[in-house]
Amino acid sequence: MSIGLRRTLLVLVLYLWLSSAACVAEVVMEEDSTGAFHINTTDPLQQPVHVNGVDVTGMLLRQQALIETQYSTNVAQQSTIEAQLSLINEEHSTNVAQQSTIEAQQSTINEEHSTNVAQQSAIEAQQTTINEEHSTNVAQQSAIEAQQTTINEEHSTNVAQQSAIEAQQTTINEEHSTNVAQQSTIQAQQSTIQAQQSTIEAQLSLINEEHSTNVAQQSTIEAQQSTIEALQAMTCFLRRPYADRTTLANVASFGSQWLTLAVAHTGLVYGIPSKGTSVLVLDPVTHTLDTTSLTLDPDDNRRKWCGWASDAQGKIYGFPRDGSSVFVLDPSTNATDTTSMSDLPSLGNKWVTGLAVDNGTVIVAIPWSSSSVLFIDTQANATDTTSITGFGTGCCKWYGGAQATNGHIYSIPYAAQSVLIIDPVGKSANTKSITGFGIGDKWAGTVLAPNGLIYGVPYEAGSVMVIDPRTNERTLVSGLSSGGDKWRGGVLLEDGRIVCIPYKAANILVINTNDNSFNTLPTSGLGSSDCKWWDGVQATNGLIYAPPCLTFSLLVIDPGCTKA
Repeated sequence: MSIGLRRTLLVLVLYLWLSSAACVAEVVMEEDSTGAFHINTTDPLQQPVHVNGVDVTGMLLRQQALIETQYSTNVAQQSTIEAQLSLINEEHSTNVAQQSTIEAQQSTINEEHSTNVAQQSAIEAQQTTINEEHSTNVAQQSAIEAQQTTINEEHSTNVAQQSAIEAQQTTINEEHSTNVAQQSTIQAQQSTIQAQQSTIEAQLSLINEEHSTNVAQQSTIEAQQSTIEALQAMTCFLRRPYADRTTLANVASFGSQWLTLAVAHTGLVYGIPSKGTSVLVLDPVTHTLDTTSLTLDPDDNRRKWCGWASDAQGKIYGFPRDGSSVFVLDPSTNATDTTSMSDLPSLGNKWVTGLAVDNGTVIVAIPWSSSSVLFIDTQANATDTTSITGFGTGCCKWYGGAQATNGHIYSIPYAAQSVLIIDPVGKSANTKSITGFGIGDKWAGTVLAPNGLIYGVPYEAGSVMVIDPRTNERTLVSGLSSGGDKWRGGVLLEDGRIVCIPYKAANILVINTNDNSFNTLPTSGLGSSDCKWWDGVQATNGLIYAPPCLTFSLLVIDPGCTKA
């Protein structure tokens, strides 16, 4: 033992001895042979022993209490286990008894099954015997039925033979009666033929008389036809073409009020407002004008609409020039609509001409300053400006449009350098097929003639443009002076002539599409001022009307005799 430890023990012994005077219990510390220390006290509860600050006595007492508690728990668990084991043994005994009962029942079932199998075998044997007897009976029945069938067939044969004999006798009797009747009929027919022969001879005599009458009438008709043709020629001679700017004077109070006239299925002529705030209504029968019944809201004096086309129901559609909406007029009710299709761009000079295709279900507006073709779906009241684009926003590219027999739309170049060809079904455009026209203003109008050719109205060009859509070949019919802003728009007549409206020209150009010639109408008093009239239409009375541009009167043109 080390000196330090011995000293500590000595101090502890001394402390315990000193404190023993005040305590009843005695404390003894001993060291055993292994070197372990033992501290004993006579009253450990009152004098707990602490080792290195740990209450050893209390710790032992707590462990003792814990052990006793655990022991009690174990005893209770042991009782529970024994009770459960007793229950398991009872259930096992019950299961053994039930197993014995089940085995007894299974034995009974097996015995009953053996009995049933034996009974089934007996029944099957009896069924086999019954089936054999039934087969024998069926065979006997078949033999009897076969014999009966033979007897029936022999009876039927006898009956048929008897019927055949009777039928033959009847036929012989009928043939005899027929022969007697035919003999009577032949005699009657001979009498009828003789009567018909007499009738035919009488009718032939009448036919000869009628033929003589028809020959005489034909001679009279031919003489009358000659007289009618002479009278028509005299009428055409007396009805000389003329132009009149005085009958419908002072219509406009300022320039560009109406730049478009449209002929409705009702016969009335409508002026679509450009800078005007009302629709012009012209009755071509009475030559009366109405500018107050159909008014629109005041605007900013822009040139709102220009150009028109009608759908299958007769509604009139005006193209937005500076406006942002399509103008719609229903002549049946005189109702106007400027809001249903109002989402178009506000760029100026967008579209000023166009035409209807597909029986009026689609209307196509030709690009003027717009970079795109305008498609109007008249059934859905919808517009499309995205299918054909890319023409730029330069002004005055093409003017007018005509749909050829190949389905394509042709537009003569105004300031563009090529002809615009549009496929309205595939919604594609071609500007490469007919090119080489140079810069500057050239033609202002595209008209399809009855011969299938398309004609361009000379504006500043010194020639009439002729396009053959079958080959895309173009011909220039020269002989006119260049420049001068001469004519704008052309109106096709029944006889194939095209009447060109004077824009700045002092006369009216007439193109004869039958021989590709042209001449001017003998007119006077039209003047040579700029922007007099803008395009035109032919009304149901045969007269042509042109709206004023910077003049204030409607131009009325009588093209003369238009017999084709």
